Amino acid sequence: MAKKRSLDGCRTSRDFDRLINSSGVHYTERQNGTSHKVYKFVDQGVSVPVPQHRGEIPTGTRRSIAKMLALVGIGGIVWIALCQVSSIVGQWLA
Repeated sequence: MAKKRSLDGCRTSRDFDRLINSSGVHYTERQNGTSHKVYKFVDQGVSVPVPQHRGEIPTGTRRSIAKMLALVGIGGIVWIALCQVSSIVGQWLA
């Protein structure tokens, strides 16, 4: 039985690739000799570049990829909720 993939468990480029491939959302993939794969979601008008380097992707880059995937509908509920909570807490602390 395959385990369910989520954005929370994505740390490397391979994790993001597997998540996108298993999502069932229609996309086209492009890599022209660069170090990034670009997933283009034509229906939603969103392009998501995923760096193809070894090791973990930096935290800020992972957040950016997660936000773009949320626009497409891949694991978006959790990240949108976290963004809203963090903005509310930021306003409260200011």
